[in-house]
Amino acid sequence: MNRLNAYVVLLLTIVFSHYTYAQKPVIEFHKTTHDFGKIESAGYEPIVFEFTNTGDAPLAILKYDADRSVQVSYKNEYIRPGEKGSISVYYFPEDVGKFNKKILVYTNTDEYVHTLTIKGTSLVTNPCPGQNQYDATGSPYSREIIVLNRKTREPVISASVNMLYNERTELSGKTGTNGSFRKVLKPGLYEFKVKEEGYETYKDIFYLKKTYPVIVIELDPLDDYAGTEEEAGDDHQDVQKEEIVNIAEKEDTEIIDDNDPGTTLSVGKYSSNNIVFLVDVSSSMKLHNKLELLQRSIKSLINVLRDIDNVSVISYAGKPIVLLTTGNGGDKERIINVIDSLEAYGKTYGVKGLDKAYEIAYSRFEKDGNNQIILATDGEFNSPGFSEKELMKTVSENAGKGVILSVVGFGDSEESLERMKRVAQTGKGNYIHITTEENSANVLIEEIKSNSLINDH
Repeated sequence: MNRLNAYVVLLLTIVFSHYTYAQKPVIEFHKTTHDFGKIESAGYEPIVFEFTNTGDAPLAILKYDADRSVQVSYKNEYIRPGEKGSISVYYFPEDVGKFNKKILVYTNTDEYVHTLTIKGTSLVTNPCPGQNQYDATGSPYSREIIVLNRKTREPVISASVNMLYNERTELSGKTGTNGSFRKVLKPGLYEFKVKEEGYETYKDIFYLKKTYPVIVIELDPLDDYAGTEEEAGDDHQDVQKEEIVNIAEKEDTEIIDDNDPGTTLSVGKYSSNNIVFLVDVSSSMKLHNKLELLQRSIKSLINVLRDIDNVSVISYAGKPIVLLTTGNGGDKERIINVIDSLEAYGKTYGVKGLDKAYEIAYSRFEKDGNNQIILATDGEFNSPGFSEKELMKTVSENAGKGVILSVVGFGDSEESLERMKRVAQTGKGNYIHITTEENSANVLIEEIKSNSLINDH
């Protein structure tokens, strides 16, 4: 009987492990090769390779690699399970004759690298616009930046293009009547931000190689885009600012409760809490003791939690790391040790780990309690795959299912602060701005109290 029980346990373990680790993105291309046949003229549409995410986790295109006669564009956003995406390939023949070009596409799937192929016979030459051209100063790094309407393929006139080179040098330009302009851009890491009225704001980060003379940017017209609150207009933003509860703007006073004095959480008055901390540990969190202030605030909360409360902790920078999933509120030393172990390092890449945070929140869901993710960040999201539209969609959908999201913010950038406020409002939570040691002490306690208070009282 014992042997049978052991076999059953082993079988269940294998099945559960398979289920746990089976959640992966899978990219399935509708085709991976395109034969042009004979190219007899310079004018033709880009080749579009369509694909579907047939897995059960979000899919991301990370980067591509191809020679200088090939330009590739794609949407820098997550493709959710079951959704379709596409990669546009532009070919600029440099020589007459047969060609066979490989495009290496890097993704977050298990296979990681996928190969697309274009081939055919070119009867004409059509070098990449700007190839081998120099600007007025004679610089070999003169690049042509082309901005197109993704839907119509027409040039976008007067688009503002802002570039940050190697995270320190700011550059800018504006497209002319042909939807392009030239700029001397040395090889290196660039952060692009392109704006034009009537289009979704484009953001991307990539390494510009010496051999890339042309940068093709495609903008999505707002007619095909639901829009984020950032693009909804100043009037709407003003309404948001009034509606968002900013706990930091309240007076820094001690929390006093007639029936529950001090900072304790009485079982009869406050429901159980299922709290998931998603903590940004990028290098920017080192500045101005941001991480230290956060740790102090979390530990103040841990000190008042009860056995009926649960705490999970995920850190993220380059990638998310699950540090704790079963932190019983009574096991304070264990949780505090995890919080003390947090160290700031690496770059901020979007909101890595949010899907995992929701997964953990649902795995320990408290039907009659407070289920809450607390995202702690300075809001400096710069991932090539970061999409505010997808972020808002994810946060909104899960808030509707009973998992709220609040944001503990440290940023100084006005744009980052507004983004964090929008995320908190969409998540039906609060935006908490920690600025000093004094206001870090009780803000999280107050936040948890406000969300776990039993309505009967």
